[in-house]
Amino acid sequence: MSVEQQYPYPPENGFQLVLADIIDFCVSNLKIIIWGVSVTVGLSILLALFLDPKYTSTVLLMPAKLDFEVSDTASLSKLAGLNLGTEENDPAAQAIAILNSRNFAVYFARKNNLLPRMFPKRWDDEKARWQPYEPGLIDGLRRLVAAISGDQGYSAFVSETREPGEWRIHDRFSDHISVKLNRRNGMVELSFEWFDPIQAAEFSNALGREINTIMKVRDVAQADSKISYLRDQLNAESIQEIRQMIFRQIEQELKKKIVAEVVEEYVFVVVDPAVPVEKRSTPQRVQLVVVGAAMGLFLGIVISLIRSGVRLRRTLLVASGAPRASLSPTTELSRGGCDERGKYFETAGLVMISVVLRVLNEAKHVGALLESIKSQDVGGLPVEVIVVDSGSTDTTLDVVRQHDCRILSIQREDFSFGRSLNVGCEAAQYDFLVFVSGHCIPTDDLWLSNLVKPLHAGTATYAYGRQIGNHSTKFSEHQLFSKYFPEDPALAQQGFFCNNANAAMLRSAWLEYRFDEDLTGLEDMEFAKRLVTEGHKIAYVSSSSVYHLHEESWQQIRRRYEREAIALRHIMPEVHIHFTDFLRYLFSSIAHDMKEARRRGELLKRAGEIVRFRYAQFVGAYRGNHIHRKISQAMKERYFYPDAKVTLRDREH
Repeated sequence: MSVEQQYPYPPENGFQLVLADIIDFCVSNLKIIIWGVSVTVGLSILLALFLDPKYTSTVLLMPAKLDFEVSDTASLSKLAGLNLGTEENDPAAQAIAILNSRNFAVYFARKNNLLPRMFPKRWDDEKARWQPYEPGLIDGLRRLVAAISGDQGYSAFVSETREPGEWRIHDRFSDHISVKLNRRNGMVELSFEWFDPIQAAEFSNALGREINTIMKVRDVAQADSKISYLRDQLNAESIQEIRQMIFRQIEQELKKKIVAEVVEEYVFVVVDPAVPVEKRSTPQRVQLVVVGAAMGLFLGIVISLIRSGVRLRRTLLVASGAPRASLSPTTELSRGGCDERGKYFETAGLVMISVVLRVLNEAKHVGALLESIKSQDVGGLPVEVIVVDSGSTDTTLDVVRQHDCRILSIQREDFSFGRSLNVGCEAAQYDFLVFVSGHCIPTDDLWLSNLVKPLHAGTATYAYGRQIGNHSTKFSEHQLFSKYFPEDPALAQQGFFCNNANAAMLRSAWLEYRFDEDLTGLEDMEFAKRLVTEGHKIAYVSSSSVYHLHEESWQQIRRRYEREAIALRHIMPEVHIHFTDFLRYLFSSIAHDMKEARRRGELLKRAGEIVRFRYAQFVGAYRGNHIHRKISQAMKERYFYPDAKVTLRDREH
């Protein structure tokens, strides 16, 4: 049966399926969600009923047009270093600045006796006085220390009955007042929010009157000061032309003073006075209930996610690069190693090894890999290297030809992981088959001898070694390597987990079972599952380690986990990754990596990379496992040859 007939390929947009899963999840947890919404809506209704209603009244103001004739003595004033009001000013802008100032807030609040209502917890209605100052946490600790140490001064200070400070008054007053300037027509909306609609209108109108009065008093005082100064200058000046200029300036200031004293609407003219309103501005009960319902929905979903438990945990870990061996409930893996250089082969008899490499555009690393294989300490025993190339377009084959290797080629359209391994194994001459990825490099010269030890000792039919990263490996992949390929050789694993990036098996086992050539990945796990079912053993050899150097784009990472999840559907058709599993493991993995990065002092450097890697990983796993569509030849090309620069490491697991 062809790949196209067996394995689904996810469509480019899985939104419809994800939406269906969300709806299914909500329906299955409907009781919890309804409970969460009911609780928060109930609390919102109680809050809306018990909060004091507030009403907002607005007065519409227009800047007054009071044009004063500018005297020709402006130059004289500038020569004297004075600003006598002859330059352009914006009284409306100055008035708005005063309305928003701390001094005005304190003045208006005290004049209209607003403080008791603005600070109801501090005001004692029965005694008509302010209660003792209530310190915050820090002040409370200070008072405790003062009481213990006998500092009576601080205790007396916090016990004084005094009104709130000016900055607190200004901060609270700013919650009640609003000044909006329409820059297109210059109109000003002056609003005041208060607990009584009639008082709100009164205070809004009072604000307009107060600012006009303040500006009038200020300008009259300024005019008097300027007139006094100009008269002194007039008495001291003898030049007739300058005296005439001073006379005109005095005349101008007198006009301004007269206007300020006579005109009531001096800075702002009331276009539309404030009137009491019937509709409260806060609390907005409908909006409050809607927000409460949204919070309840979120709370219900969170509780449902928590209650859903660890469903399909082992399955999701398998599909996302975790130890696939954990799926088997019975078989315990054996472990092996070589403690002394060459000792194992000196006592165990003749062993001959065939190393099979799969490569595609591996020029960057394959040379170092082949050099390392040549330097392995196997007691001088024969080792053959078979390189299976699937269409490299870089200098990979030129590098390989510089070493003692047998080169086999397969066509791009014929490639699959299992098929390339079968081609290499078919050509192998020796009894022990070793598989290593073209972008893996052994960490020492005992890698090969340690890897095949369990096979020669008869304790296992299939063995796999440790994988680690280097400085270029993404942080989250480091975490996967350290968790699922541990350094501790005594850490037992269960089932049929195996990884052909660094593995060995008996050729007799391959002759009997062979690799599945139709899978899009996980051919090692599928092979191991058949072995374990027939009673064979699988060994993990932590002392046989390689640097596994993935250098992928985020899209390539997603596709890697996607195709592995597709293969998992064939190996374990009962497996299904729910949307809740996707969310749970996505966020838990991100949290785990962030915690580890913080412990290592790399959180700021690695945070973005962690989120992107885990998202690509679990989105790929979810889509590959959950979305049904058959693979076409074009989609196979996309998996295995996404672009001209892609390498086999884009496809290895």
